[in-house]
Amino acid sequence: MSLTNPFERRSAMAMVGNTAPFIMSGGTFIPNELVSEEEALKNSDLYSVASLISSDIAGAKFIGDNSFTEMLNKPSDRVNRVTFWQTAVLSLLFNGNVFLIIDRVNQRLRFVPAASVAMELNGDELTYIVNQFGEFVGGEFSSNDIIHARIMAYGADELRSLIGHSPLESLANELAQQKQANRLTVSTLKGAINPTSKITIPQGTLTEEAKEAVRREFERANTGDNAGRVMVLDQSADFTTISINADIAKYLTSMDWGRE
Repeated sequence: MSLTNPFERRSAMAMVGNTAPFIMSGGTFIPNELVSEEEALKNSDLYSVASLISSDIAGAKFIGDNSFTEMLNKPSDRVNRVTFWQTAVLSLLFNGNVFLIIDRVNQRLRFVPAASVAMELNGDELTYIVNQFGEFVGGEFSSNDIIHARIMAYGADELRSLIGHSPLESLANELAQQKQANRLTVSTLKGAINPTSKITIPQGTLTEEAKEAVRREFERANTGDNAGRVMVLDQSADFTTISINADIAKYLTSMDWGRE
C-alpha cells in the first residue's frame, strides 16, 4: 500500500532458488544455510533415494489425446525424454520447484534452473522473470507460458505461498551429524584394524633397526608364495593376532542400523 492510496496494491517479488546461499527479501539479502544439490548428491543415502524416485518417474510415458502429449513425450531436441524428466524431477526434489518454459512454436519445453528464476506478483497477475543462463537470454514470462511444479508450498504471504520448499531444508543438521559420524567411523576402523598382528621377542631390548629386520623377515616368510603356508617360529618369538574390540563392533552395527 502507499500513503496516497491505502488500497493500492504493490507488486511483490521473491527469488525462488531455495538452495542459493542467499535469499532476497524486501531488498535485503538473508543468509540461507541449506544443503546444496552438489553436497546432497555426495551423500549416498540422498543420492539413492533421489535416483530411485527420479528414474521411476522419468521412465514413465505420457498417454492421452491432448495436443501437448507429444510435447511431453519429446520435450527437448537436445536430450532424450528420460534424461530431461529426470533432471526436472531432481530439481523438484532438491529445490522444491521445477520450471519449464513452454515453446509453443516448436512444441518443446526448456528446463530452467530454479536459481535463475524470480517470481513477481502484481495484483492477480503472476510473472516469472528468468535470468540469462547459458545460451538462453531469459526474459519475462506469464504463468500461461511456464510449467511450475512445486512441493510443500507455503509462506507468510500470497507470493511465498506459491513457492515450493526443498526437503533439504529439514536435513541440514542431520546431514552434518551424518558427516561427522562417517568421519568417526573411518577413524575408528583405521585405529581398530591397524596393526592386525604382533610379534613378541621376550629376551632383551631391540633397537629400531632390529625391530624392522624382524618385521621385514617375518613378512617375507609369510607373504607372496609363502602366504597360507604353515608358520614356523623359534622359541625366541611369540606371534599373536589383534581382533577388533567388541565395543567397536557394536558401534559399527549401530551405524548400519542408523543408515538403514
